[in-house]
Order: sequence, then C-alpha cells, then structure tokens
Amino acid sequence: MPETREDPEPLPDLPSLGEGDETEAEGDFSDLLRSFEGDDGLDDSESDELDAGVELEEDDPTLTDDVELPLDVGEIVLARDEDDGASSDEVGPTGESVGLFDDATALEVDMDDSEGTVEPEDLISEELPALVQEDDQEGTLNEESDELVGMGEEEPPRRAELPWLELPSVGLPESRVVRSRKGLVAVGGSGVALVTPEGDVKTMSETLGDAVTGLLVDADARSVLAGTERGKLYRLVGEDGVPDELTGFRDTLALDREKALSLSLGGPTPSSRPAALLHVTAGGGVLLESTDRGVTWRKVDLGGRVLAVSSGVPPVCLVEQQDGLRLFRSEASGAFRRLAELSADEHTELASEGDVVVLLEPGLGVRVSADGGVTFRRVNGSARATAVTAGRLGGRASAFMALFDAASGHTSLVWIDAASADAHIVSELTPDPELEDELDEWAKVVSIAWDADDETLWAAGLFGARRWRRPPSA
Repeated sequence: MPETREDPEPLPDLPSLGEGDETEAEGDFSDLLRSFEGDDGLDDSESDELDAGVELEEDDPTLTDDVELPLDVGEIVLARDEDDGASSDEVGPTGESVGLFDDATALEVDMDDSEGTVEPEDLISEELPALVQEDDQEGTLNEESDELVGMGEEEPPRRAELPWLELPSVGLPESRVVRSRKGLVAVGGSGVALVTPEGDVKTMSETLGDAVTGLLVDADARSVLAGTERGKLYRLVGEDGVPDELTGFRDTLALDREKALSLSLGGPTPSSRPAALLHVTAGGGVLLESTDRGVTWRKVDLGGRVLAVSSGVPPVCLVEQQDGLRLFRSEASGAFRRLAELSADEHTELASEGDVVVLLEPGLGVRVSADGGVTFRRVNGSARATAVTAGRLGGRASAFMALFDAASGHTSLVWIDAASADAHIVSELTPDPELEDELDEWAKVVSIAWDADDETLWAAGLFGARRWRRPPSA
C-alpha cells in the first residue's frame, strides 16, 4: 500500500453545522486516504479509471420481487405524444382523426386552471347492458344494449305546428284491423263494417265467429276479403250479406279444413290482372295468390320461407333465404323483383304504397324507404311503435306510425316524411279516465290506415275506430 501523502499546507477548518444537523461519529479517516503515483496532470477525465480504495453505495435501494417499481408518468406521456405524431393515417368511423379520449358525447370543460371534474349527476348509476356475441356474428348487441347506443330512451318526434283534427266517432266497438282503398274504408273486429267519408257505417257482417285480424279491400267490386284469428277466410259483398267462407287455399296446401293457423292478407298486385296475396304460416311460411277474388289459389315460390307480406300497392314480401333476409317487390309484369339483402327481425311488419315501404320491428323501431325498398332510413324515436302504414300526403311520399307510451297510456299519431325519415306528432289519443285503471292499453293502436283520397288517418284498437284529418292550412 502506498504511503499517505502529506500536504504541504494544512486543510482549512470546515464551517460549523447548523442546528438539527446530524454528524457522523468523530474519527480519524486518514488511513482511508491514499496518493497515486504519477499524480501530476490528473484531471476529472481520468478519475473513473483510478481506484480510490473506497466503495460507495448507490442511493437507490436494492429491489426485491415483492417491491413495485415506481411509475414514471412523464415517460408515458412523452411516449404517447411520440406515437400520436407518428400515426396520421388512421381515422375514426366518421372520417376524422380520433384521439384516445375523443368522444362525441364528451363533457365540455371550461378552459381554466382548475382540474376537470365529473359531477355526480353526470355519472350513469344504472348497470351497463351486457354484450352478447353469436357464433356466426362478429358482434351483436342484445335488446338491453339499446340504451348503450342511444335507443333505449329516445327523444320523441317533434310536434307538428298545427295538430290534426279528430273527426266525430263512428261508434264502432273494439276493432283489430282497418284498411283503406280508393276512399273505401273497412274495419274489422268481431265482424266487418264499411265506413263512408261522411262517417256512415255500413255493416257487412255482425260476426264471423272469431276476431277479424286481416282485411283486403276490393274497391271496384265493393267487396272485402277477411281473415280471422284462427285462420278462416271469408269474402263479403254488400251490406248484411252472408259471408262466403273460402277454403281453396287449404286445398292448395293440403290442409285440414279445421286446422288453426295464422293468415295475413296483402296486395293487390299492380299487374293488369290484380291478384290478392295470402301469407300462411303453415309449412314454415308460404305465399299464395288469387286472381278470382279468393276462390282459387296458387303458390308463389320466392326461394325461401316467407315471413311477412304488406298491404298496399305494390305489395312487398320479406323472405328468408339461405344467404339472408330479402325483400321482394311485386312488379306490373306479375313477377316479383328481388331486392338487396335486408337485416330485419323475423317478426317485422310491412306496409307499402307506391315507392314507399315501411318496416316495423316491434320493440326496435321503424324504417322507411322512398325508393321502393332499395334503401331505408331509421325513424328516430320510433322504438315504441305499434302500427304503421304508407301513402302520399299532398304528393309527398309519406308514412304514418302510432307510438304507445305504456307508462301514461297515451298514443301519439305520427306523420313521417319517407324521403328524410323526419317525423312529427300530428295528434294524440288519450285514455278515457273512467277506463284507465281497468284497461291500461285502451288507447293502444293495433292497426292504422291512410285514406289518401280524403286525407284521413284511421286507427283501430280497444277504443273502436277513430279518425283524424289534416287541417286545411297544414
């Protein structure tokens, strides 16, 4: 070990420590000091290569497996900024760049020095709906998740500037279906009645032995085809005539005469020889047509299971094929044209008139098309719709729907612009105070029809049959 270096001059005294400063125990540290041979010309650049004989401990403590490393937020933020600068090609679903916290529904924060906070009323206390995934789909939302995408508590349509006028009651009892064709209105309940524009009621049959659920009006012959809840089909002509039961469709499908099944009437078709359409649930769902007012029927093969047929001209059908659900539209040639694939519920209800097609998916809402069913728009605030119809109002492609609010028992009658899907409440049906406690769904509309000749909207339900007319200045 080299000898200790003796300095020619003594070291200066160190300043005294302040109060509270702790000192190490006094002692002689001269034996720890050493000199280096050839120390002339040494500087800081060479200090790292010299062995002073003293080992200094690092300030950081030794870390063990059970000790968590501190998180350096600055490095993460810096890395985030560098990543954002490097990626400029990715855009969001609307074609705009989307940041980590970008959200169309984000809270607005004042630009001040205070930290942003979220008030308790801004938080969602309800449980979030669960997401489900089907085996053959990338991702599907269940019905409860409608609230997540803004469909659960929708804003209702706006009110029209001028409400429509409710015309005097026609005095009919509980009704299940209403249809209109060329100014002739038919209403079905336990029986069938025709109503003139003046409100006069012409009874065609007091009762058919079962609730009437489907009607097809033949205005030229002033006759009506009527289907019942248990699958009976009748033809009625004139007032108080004897109903003619039609069984030809059962012969076509080799069905027992008394077998209960569900029927839906549609059409007529726009061909030179108009045909009535009949949707029968037997066999998974088939479509029949008749050109002799229901006496004989033949099967229409659309390449799949028929789920629904619309009232109106031209009629459209919803068909389940191997590649998905499709709409088929009746053409003047007598054939059906296959439209684009459609995503819809199996229980979808249809209405059509001209180029207007309306789809009602119970509990989900209403979609409208102004181009014959090629494209559709969803009607905002339509999740509570119970009935739809199509037509033209003053030359405008239009649709109508009834919205039922179970909490209040009220129904809103709504006009829809088929081209834009804009909707306006034109009138309301309010429960009878004397019946509200006994019949919570007294004002619920189960069927509506539009009489374009008289510009009158008809509705059927427990209340019977009601009608509203657009005011002259509307």
